[in-house]
Amino acid sequence: MVGEARGRGLLCAIELIADKKARSFYPDPGTVGTHCRNYCFGSGLIMRAIRDTMVCAPPFTISEAEVDEPVAKAKNAIDRTAKDYGKM
Repeated sequence: MVGEARGRGLLCAIELIADKKARSFYPDPGTVGTHCRNYCFGSGLIMRAIRDTMVCAPPFTISEAEVDEPVAKAKNAIDRTAKDYGKM
């Protein structure tokens, strides 16, 4: 389900796609991203869904030890979304 992950410093974006091989997007842009965003919000993680790209911008004061928590929550939200869309 993850077509691309990119970032610079603490800013990151995770692009959710329908087909990795064809690199095709979902037919209704924003639906999958919003679905994933709702899982993020449910776990206390603030991630924006820009179309079907999940964007995270943690505070600059986050410590290295604190980074693991939002990463685990994002992975969980993406895994749950993938399961809902039959990708797992």
